[in-house]
Amino acid sequence: EQPFYCGDNFMNDRLGAGWMWDDYPYYYQVELAALPIYGNFIRVQGESNSNNFSITPGYFTNRIQGISDLSGSTARFYRQEKKNLIDYNGQPVGKTDLDRELPFLYQDSLAIRLLQDSINRPIQSLYGLGIAPPDSRTIYSVSTDSVLQRMMQISDNFLAEQLILLCANTVFDTLNIRKGIQLAKDSLYTNSPDKLQWYDGSGLSRYNQFTPRSIIHVLDKIYHEMPMEYWRTIFPAGGETGTIKNYFGGQKQPYVYAKSGSIRNVRCLSGFVLTRSGKTLLFSFMSNAIPGSSQPWNKEMEKVLGWIHEEL
Repeated sequence: EQPFYCGDNFMNDRLGAGWMWDDYPYYYQVELAALPIYGNFIRVQGESNSNNFSITPGYFTNRIQGISDLSGSTARFYRQEKKNLIDYNGQPVGKTDLDRELPFLYQDSLAIRLLQDSINRPIQSLYGLGIAPPDSRTIYSVSTDSVLQRMMQISDNFLAEQLILLCANTVFDTLNIRKGIQLAKDSLYTNSPDKLQWYDGSGLSRYNQFTPRSIIHVLDKIYHEMPMEYWRTIFPAGGETGTIKNYFGGQKQPYVYAKSGSIRNVRCLSGFVLTRSGKTLLFSFMSNAIPGSSQPWNKEMEKVLGWIHEEL
């Protein structure tokens, strides 16, 4: 079989609406693409106190260059804005191991090159195809449950964006975030109590404006349509997993299962709290305009949910 690449059905910008342009070098804002490869990022790893680094994909090994005006006494890597060149300050790794993810500038030609290197086979580039050949087939990777668990527990923005792109593609044969969001509005959330100002799949956009009541509406659908055993494996568990691993501990069993959401000066947490009396309650915290550290807010939220767990 001759493998081929065609990205004609990708009808989306590489960055989401309202994304901060200067967040391009950070792991949480990888570019959107027709066929992501290696998560659309470069991984730089190095052991503590070492000058030896491993680069994945290997193609980028020769794209790293020393630069004297990149500050820091320990190793720092920074991708240039308009090129797939990685600036390196020439310093060794510090006291802890280095594991850095740098989004790369996505191009179809680069994706084809990386795929060819990976499978060691030539890939034909096709454009203007319009529709898939009649003998084409879909190849699936890991299970949906595993993808959802990773997306929720480590707050993987890339997976959130890609899933909504794939939803749009399944219905419209078009990879387009706007169409995916409209599909969800028209089919899943027609009875939302408040209008959903929704612009991306990951929540990176400050254009998004949801109310706590709207989030509760979504949680209520999850609660009634999925068994407790299921969503307890998908959502981060307080004191044990994900972004709330360091909160709500000290109990034999987790009592908070929730998804966090945060951008600068904003901290949110929504999910389920289990009470000693056997109730399952839904909650949604949204705090805006937090000046400085969110730690005091986190501690107060922990106190409130701890009280609910004990008393209600």
